[in-house]
Amino acid sequence: MEQQRNSGNFAQPVRVEPHTEVGRIAVRYNGVLGKMNSQTRDLRSAASDLEASNRSLTTAIETRNMLEEKASDREPLQVGIPGQNVP
Repeated sequence: MEQQRNSGNFAQPVRVEPHTEVGRIAVRYNGVLGKMNSQTRDLRSAASDLEASNRSLTTAIETRNMLEEKASDREPLQVGIPGQNVP
């Protein structure tokens, strides 16, 4: 446990000494580590999904802005009813 605390690496479980109080503590500690590592993986996956969504939204906004800019550069369309004069 000391080595994990010092290194900050909690990916590996601690060694379990069977049939001792320290062994029982190690088993519970390893259970907590397992849950923590699982949650860390889930958070990383969610962060990756959010980053992909953000990139997609950014691309969509940039495309919309480009199309709006091109549309504003054009002359407005004159739409009228056939047979009527449009000023």
